[in-house]
Amino acid sequence: MSDEVLSRRHTALLGEGPAVVGRLGAKAARLSELRALGFNVPDGVVIPTDVASEDEAVLSTAVREALTHLGDQPLAVRSSAVAEDTADASYAGLYESVLDVSGYDDVVDAVERVVASAAAARVAAYNPGANGDIAVLLQHLVPADLAGVAFTANPVTGSRDEVQVTAVRGLGEKLVSGLSVGEEWTVTVTGATCSGEATVMSADAATRVAELARSVEALGSVPQDIEWAIADGELWLLQARPLTAIPEEVEWNPTGLKGWWRRDFRIGEWLPEPVTPLFRTWFLPRHEAAFEQYCREQVGMATTAPYNVVVNGWCFGGIGGVDGRLVGAMLRRPGYTIRSVSAIAKMWSDPAPLERITARPSLGRFRADVLPRYRARVATAEAEVDEAPARRLIELVDSVCDSFGEVMLPVVETLGFAYKSELALGSFYGRHLSEPVGGSHMTLLGGLTEPVSAPPHSVVSLDWASPTLGETTGEVTAPSVAQQRALVTARTDAEGRCRSALSGDPKRLRRFEQLLSIAQEYVPVRQEIAAAMTLGWPVARRALIRLGELATDRGTIAAPADVFFVTRDELDDALFGDDPLDLRGEVATRRTLRRRQSALVPPERVGPRKSNHERGAKKLGLIRSGEVEASEAGVIVGHPSSPGVATGPARIVRTVDEFDRVQPGDVLIAQVTTPGWTPLFPVIAAVVTDGGSVAAHASIVAREYGIPAVVGTLDATRCLTDGELVTVDGGRGVVKRTTLS
Repeated sequence: MSDEVLSRRHTALLGEGPAVVGRLGAKAARLSELRALGFNVPDGVVIPTDVASEDEAVLSTAVREALTHLGDQPLAVRSSAVAEDTADASYAGLYESVLDVSGYDDVVDAVERVVASAAAARVAAYNPGANGDIAVLLQHLVPADLAGVAFTANPVTGSRDEVQVTAVRGLGEKLVSGLSVGEEWTVTVTGATCSGEATVMSADAATRVAELARSVEALGSVPQDIEWAIADGELWLLQARPLTAIPEEVEWNPTGLKGWWRRDFRIGEWLPEPVTPLFRTWFLPRHEAAFEQYCREQVGMATTAPYNVVVNGWCFGGIGGVDGRLVGAMLRRPGYTIRSVSAIAKMWSDPAPLERITARPSLGRFRADVLPRYRARVATAEAEVDEAPARRLIELVDSVCDSFGEVMLPVVETLGFAYKSELALGSFYGRHLSEPVGGSHMTLLGGLTEPVSAPPHSVVSLDWASPTLGETTGEVTAPSVAQQRALVTARTDAEGRCRSALSGDPKRLRRFEQLLSIAQEYVPVRQEIAAAMTLGWPVARRALIRLGELATDRGTIAAPADVFFVTRDELDDALFGDDPLDLRGEVATRRTLRRRQSALVPPERVGPRKSNHERGAKKLGLIRSGEVEASEAGVIVGHPSSPGVATGPARIVRTVDEFDRVQPGDVLIAQVTTPGWTPLFPVIAAVVTDGGSVAAHASIVAREYGIPAVVGTLDATRCLTDGELVTVDGGRGVVKRTTLS
């Protein structure tokens, strides 16, 4: 045995001896195993957990032992905690690492900093109750020409058929810390492709990195997240850990799925999470039946349910089916049918006919019939909910579903028209005013509503399992008078510039005035109808929790809130069955499934790629006509929905429980926002959403608060990293990573 081995009492060499996680920590144990197997891992020494927990004298001795082996070369001093780099938790960036360290005193200081980082509050908050033991890994620093990370599965889609490689020049620390935006490559069996212009690494280098990552993955068949470096052409493996929070591979177009379904259509964008079983089997069919019936009563015709489809837990909206009843109704009312089709066809040049035929009558019905009946039903439910027996509670919830279904008719007709009228104005502006005036047509729609607070029945998610705004945050700050005045001033100035630019063309000016007048008239109408949609949610949730209490008393579920994870039929059995099923195990399974489905990134649409429904919807302006793509690395493209430019830290928020993480000046990144998200708007600098359109909540409220908004990015919540600096251009629909200088 060598003198070096005999003298090593306080350290362990990478690649020698047992790779025990409890002693070496997860990172060092993994690298030791890989080095022993022949992977090109930099030489290193580990100060084990039992030594790292000792006093300064013992640590100093351990450092001397390490330097005896490593010599006087620059080192990387890194954490190797027992709990980090596991399949369940990465702890990425939470522990301290110190690079380019040399000399005994500096190395001792670096080791002490790494050990001390294990006691940081951020570590305890990340995974409370986890093993807090930490080892310290000292390795020769690779003088990297290129460095970066690689994932052996797509972290956004979950696809295992590609390797995602990200590279920067020099050390990789500036990439993993968020200080630099890397060059992104996708490597498949057909080759390597760069997302933008390849200026950092070659396709051959990207392929080499991908092959290294796949070799590590092959040892355990688990998708891997590796860190790598290339120095003088030599490829080094710096870290390997399981890829955490990766979506499961799922099928988004199951066999037999027909029709046209989109996430950003109707109630789809009110559901930023997978739906619960009770919502799927009770609310969806009940409100759809009420909507179809109310359409037949008021319009004389209707498409047929279902109007929503649930795939992998996520809800997608559609326009319904066509049957003989609809065709017959159209034939019996040829005049109305012809006028409607003609009005839709002329919408972009003359929206007035469609407004007269659909939007205005529907708005009148909403104010005179739908809303008063909804309020009466809610008042009845509130008077009875605390004492009503189970069957009456069910009737009360049904009445809320019915009213929501009736509200959907003005949502479709009036809000749908409002959306299309804004698109018509935007189209005109783009053709005739964007060059002489500049800016965006959206400025013409600002400051048209009175500053109001979001009502307590506002929701973060339409799903009944999500609490209402009144249950969580209380009062919401409305836009200030100063904000309102600024929006009004900007609007009136823009109107003047537009009229001046068109003054030489009276015909075009008249068309502008018509488009502007109608679009502006319906801006406050959107707020009016949207605010009423969830009027019955507080009392419905109280009724449902009471039903959950009754089911809990019968032993069918473990807690009242478990009621959201049973189906409508199971609830009947739980409440009224002679021998009700014990659903506690099934509820636990469904909660786990929903958590897994929450990690999925749902596509914008599901269903056949070629659909008559979709082609028709594009012609009617119900949806955008193409997919959005980023034109350069580090850029995310969506729909411009509220003008302005703002820079701030990205704050990714998925649930109401995370609202308190948002700080003044943050850029809110969310899947979608609904009225329940309004408490965040007074403090944020901008908002970016995966889904939505210019008619979405984020678009409308962002304009009221005068902040930039980009919607419909598809996957901003996945592409961006919490805390990284981003710049949002709401007028162009662009979100760009901003590198710190």
